[in-house]
Amino acid sequence: MSEDPSDRNRKDSNAFIRDLSLASIAPFVKKVKGVALIPVITKWVGAGAFGVWKQFSITSGFIAVLATVGTAQVVNRYLAPMERPERYSAHFFAIASFVLGVSLLFTAGLLAVPQFASVRIFGEDTSLVPLLFLAAYLPVLAFSNRLLTFLRSRRRFDIVAPLAVVRDLGSIILVATLILLWKEIEYAIGGLFLWEVGGMIATFELARRKANLKIVSPDFSEAKKYFSFGVPLVLVTVGSRLAEFADRYVIVNTMGIEEVGIYSVAYAGGAIGVLFLKPIQRVLLPDFSVLVESGKRKKLERRLRGVVKYFIASQFGILIALIFLGEAALLLVSNRSFLSGLAVLQIIPFGIMAYGLLQIGTQVLNAEESTRLVGLIWICVGALNVITNLFAVPVFGLEGAAMATVLSYIMGAAACWVILLRSYSLQFQWGIPLKILVSVAVTGILLFLCKKYTDLDLIYTLTVQGCIGSIVYVGVLLLSGFVDKKEKRLMRENLNPKMSNFLARIGIV
Repeated sequence: MSEDPSDRNRKDSNAFIRDLSLASIAPFVKKVKGVALIPVITKWVGAGAFGVWKQFSITSGFIAVLATVGTAQVVNRYLAPMERPERYSAHFFAIASFVLGVSLLFTAGLLAVPQFASVRIFGEDTSLVPLLFLAAYLPVLAFSNRLLTFLRSRRRFDIVAPLAVVRDLGSIILVATLILLWKEIEYAIGGLFLWEVGGMIATFELARRKANLKIVSPDFSEAKKYFSFGVPLVLVTVGSRLAEFADRYVIVNTMGIEEVGIYSVAYAGGAIGVLFLKPIQRVLLPDFSVLVESGKRKKLERRLRGVVKYFIASQFGILIALIFLGEAALLLVSNRSFLSGLAVLQIIPFGIMAYGLLQIGTQVLNAEESTRLVGLIWICVGALNVITNLFAVPVFGLEGAAMATVLSYIMGAAACWVILLRSYSLQFQWGIPLKILVSVAVTGILLFLCKKYTDLDLIYTLTVQGCIGSIVYVGVLLLSGFVDKKEKRLMRENLNPKMSNFLARIGIV
């Protein structure tokens, strides 16, 4: 007997939600790692040291991703449908060998001009030690990233999630211990490098044992197809990283490394919405690719509509929280000198909202193999961010950097969705934005009254008012009918039975 289409669709939706839930663990832990280290570094070694730490982090990430030459999307797009372990292993090692070769070229480039590279990345007053660790770290990070992408392409989020927890929480403990013992950022960077080497080896063993990664000779037979798909995505990498981090390099070369530290703390708080975006990014391309290949256009439109709906709702919730609780959050993780970044904290969420819409839209274009178009959009976004930062930072300082970033993402998202809506009909219900705005207004009034008539210390302000605001915001959304009947059914099927029964009794699901 053939399976009922509605049952099959429900199973597909449940699998999508399961993968989304597992994929959310890694970015959540990574965000915890980033936030947990802020007070350790800022309070013990200062804004300058935190600036060095962030420059090491963003530069290593930028170069390592650049060295992969779009192969993350290649692995998700082409290796995910492969079934024979010998075949996808051979193709993986072809990709990995190329990635390692390119990353080693970047390492050689940094070591060829160490003094110049150090000044441009870390500022004039920083020693060469961070740069030397950066050069050694690049091939380790690049290969480790491809291993994680391989595991995700096999839909082994059950492995990636606990692995991310162990690696990131372990690095928090190690880095914090080294900072507290020696109070030098160089020791922390060295410890992180050694920890990541161990993490790369552990990830490789897990991929070999749990995801049937076979040690075989590389197969370059599909190299031309992979390059034609992946090389245009180098533009995506360059554009997205320039859009995300160009402001830091302009600041370090015009204002100094301490200002980079202040800006990075504020940016990290304002960009907390990325926490909701990362799992979406990691699940959407494999999922959309399957839907495109099978011709399920209507289902893709429904899924895209739901993802956009809940992403926007989450970002408005974060925005209203940062407007009223941002100052307390900054003081909790740093000190009063970092309050000069408060405006950045409250500007950046607008950019993250546009960034998320851009990322979601480009996943559909990638699934359709329109990588040249995606690359063009991202390189324009990156170029616009560099140009606007060069003008805005000298005139408006840190706030100028934040405004330039927001403008770049808005322009990119607008271009992407104009193109996308020519091919897809998402049939948005205009009552949805109204429900979100009503929830924002009610929550904002409540938080304003709490701030005006209560005088709590920092921790109580964040926990009590944060919890109250979250409950009110979500509650108003639910009571306004934001969640439709089909979504309620999926919630019941994927929640813990006791929680599902409780929510059903009070009329939410």
